[in-house]
Amino acid sequence: MADISVIIPVYNSEATIADCVESVLRQTFNDLEVIVVDDGSKDDSGKICDDIAAKDSRVTVVHQPNKGRTEARAVGTTKACGKWICYVDSDDTLPADALALLFSKVGDDVDIVFGNGYTLTNEHREKIPIAEFRHLAVRAEGSIGVPWGSLYRREVLMRKHDESRPWPWVFDVPRHIVNGEDYLFWLRLVFSTERPVAVVRESVYHKGEEHTSNSFKWTADYCYKLNELRKASIPEDKHDEFLSDMLTDRLENMFSVAQWSKRSEWQDSQYYKDILQDMQSLGMKMPLKSRLFLALPFLWLRRLYSWVSENRGYSLFLSVVFLMLLLLNLLDAPTLSDDMIYRFKWHADELEPVETINGLGDLLQSQWTHYLVTNGRFVVHLLAQGALVFVPPVVIQVINCVLFVVMIHLVVCLAAGKTRLHGQTQQAAGKTHLHGQPSQRLFVGVMAFALLFLVFQGIRTTMLWSLGAFNYLWVVVANMCLLLYLRRIADRPLTWCYVFLSVFALPVGWSHEALSLPLSVTFFALLLIKRRLWHSAVWPFLLFYILGCALCMVTPALWSRAADAVSLQARLISGAINCVSNVRITWLLVITIIILWWKHRSVLPPPSSFLPFLPFLPLAVALGIVLLCGTNLERVAFFVDFIAMILLLSLLQNILSDVWKKRLIIISGVLILLCFVPAYMVRKQNYDSWQMAEQQMKEPGRELIVVSLPMRGQNMLMDYFCNHYVNPSFDFGFYCSYMGFDATDINMRCAAHLYGKDKMYFLPEDVVRKAETDSTAYTNYELDDNGLLFVWQLPRTSHPAPRTSNTTDSLIFVLNDEDLATLNPLQRLVAYKDSTFVLDDYNYEVVDIAHRPYLVFTKPTTNIFRRINHIEYHIKH
Repeated sequence: MADISVIIPVYNSEATIADCVESVLRQTFNDLEVIVVDDGSKDDSGKICDDIAAKDSRVTVVHQPNKGRTEARAVGTTKACGKWICYVDSDDTLPADALALLFSKVGDDVDIVFGNGYTLTNEHREKIPIAEFRHLAVRAEGSIGVPWGSLYRREVLMRKHDESRPWPWVFDVPRHIVNGEDYLFWLRLVFSTERPVAVVRESVYHKGEEHTSNSFKWTADYCYKLNELRKASIPEDKHDEFLSDMLTDRLENMFSVAQWSKRSEWQDSQYYKDILQDMQSLGMKMPLKSRLFLALPFLWLRRLYSWVSENRGYSLFLSVVFLMLLLLNLLDAPTLSDDMIYRFKWHADELEPVETINGLGDLLQSQWTHYLVTNGRFVVHLLAQGALVFVPPVVIQVINCVLFVVMIHLVVCLAAGKTRLHGQTQQAAGKTHLHGQPSQRLFVGVMAFALLFLVFQGIRTTMLWSLGAFNYLWVVVANMCLLLYLRRIADRPLTWCYVFLSVFALPVGWSHEALSLPLSVTFFALLLIKRRLWHSAVWPFLLFYILGCALCMVTPALWSRAADAVSLQARLISGAINCVSNVRITWLLVITIIILWWKHRSVLPPPSSFLPFLPFLPLAVALGIVLLCGTNLERVAFFVDFIAMILLLSLLQNILSDVWKKRLIIISGVLILLCFVPAYMVRKQNYDSWQMAEQQMKEPGRELIVVSLPMRGQNMLMDYFCNHYVNPSFDFGFYCSYMGFDATDINMRCAAHLYGKDKMYFLPEDVVRKAETDSTAYTNYELDDNGLLFVWQLPRTSHPAPRTSNTTDSLIFVLNDEDLATLNPLQRLVAYKDSTFVLDDYNYEVVDIAHRPYLVFTKPTTNIFRRINHIEYHIKH
């Protein structure tokens, strides 16, 4: 006879049952038997269990028609030979020392070893008298009310309340009680013994993913039936003693009823009337917040109130995040690039006259041209251009802040919800909740905001810039909503309703190739590996998503841009720089995995198992896109770091103790607040600069706009905050996507048209003021104060007419020789080999300042700048 019999009820758990049984068989406690009850599974669960039993004599498999999990436990208990019974659900696992820890508390004076003792607040005794424990059980304190994670003396479980009934009393629950049957199990159990309950405070159970439906709805009628069974489970002579405790739990159920049912369905119910009557008989008054909740007239208001009440700290955090982002977004200033051109119709030829968008037809025509000549993000750019043209900026900024908060919450849903690490114990009960416990939510939410706000390099261009938010924030929210919905319906059969709804996955996949391609590859791999998905409601969504990704990828614009792009070597160099400097959260994930592999290898899945590594596939594909994209803009790393962030937070919320989680919340919160103040200051400075420039743009006849740029190099810390949190309205430099001093640039022509001018150009304030006050300034080429532009005053005789497509001119940098041996490896890799460098014509222009001609041109990259001997400018008329 074994000391412990482990009972595992199984129903359609082919994906998890093998890990579950193996975790039991790997226990350091060896005197055990395993009884697996296959409760009429329709998948391969039964066959998997039979295969395991054939290899290990400790395993016995019982097959029966589907009768529910409670009856499956009862069948296993009646067939068990062990003195003690432990229940394990088929999608859960046990830490290796779980049974040893539980059995260490066994004694002749104990019938129950409660293995979830860490969920009992302010309770540190090793044994709790049964009289006290009964009160805890009636109130369902902590995780009392779930059968798993504890030990029970078999002879106590086998006691019958009525010999005519087929099952022991603790299992004798009507089949229609599908929620609360475990609570009735505990009530009957604690009133079947007079011995104290031993408590194990260590975590002895790993709660995995639930595969049961979450469609259960609390109703007043259901609660009334459950309460009648509750009263029947408590000896009649003890009803008065436990009436107050019962009321506590009945009120909780009443709140669930009010949260999910219309007022007309419960306000006149017998269940509600009985609660009010019992409270009156005890002289109890309902708490004010409870009365307020029940008085709310609308169902959605009660749901919102309930959620906020259950998640006060997390709700406060999300509110603070919204206000912080709103303050920063209200200081968002348009950029001369994109923010201007997106207000006009897109033309295949940039030299065509600019035209404003006047309606939906213009908008669709503009985006079709954009799809053909620029990139394939038709859906997101249609939204972006439509919003920038027809929606007030302040509305867009508020929507962006709301979506940012939604995005943080969706990250919490993915990372703190149904996550599972191989062999890792859970640190708190209630891990089956879709969105995690409140403490988990707060930890994951704060860390997600900290990683994005503090660590990710491109926060300014992905979240704090309106157009960037369309391309990244909006795209991520749409994709995450789809992923969570697919997770919800993964076990549902395919119907025509889901086929119809699946069409909405197409525009989500058609949003941004840098995210939809990695996810499409993963979806395709998932369909190949888990073939049963073809019978699920999920597969048409995946196919439409992949089709949307294809529409994003097959645009002629993408391939023409790739054909005209730089060489593969240049792409790899640029991508490598991107991966080193901009892919930051991914490196944190890599470091975390290395540490875990070194010190806690057991928490990672075995290399032989591919499926647990599937979430890393989109990360790998997205990283490949960054490596080959041919640009080192920090925002191109967003999707890589975002996927890495979810994986990292999934790891951290499982492996960190509650103490470390609290420490990280405090540290991250302090750092966020410390960085928010200077972030606000530098954004305010940029906003004031835009206001000053816009005032000039509104002046009739004014063509030269003097812009104020923040001084760099004087304060390294403020330089960092400016680079990290400000997407400058005016940018001058070699890699600038527009040239503010070139009036023929498409962005400058759009800006001029927007403010009713024929032409308009922009120059830094220090350049203009110096040229206006000193006629001898810049007689030889000099850099501006920020070291971005060269300025060179030209003799009036060499000043040509404004450059046109027929003007032939050139700007040549004559370079000194360079000994490659003196350079470091990185400098050697990007070293420029020629003796001269010819600047592209869009990087220079001749402009008039105070009626004098000045050649303005951008400072080249460092590998050329450090070698300049002299500069030559040639004009051919």
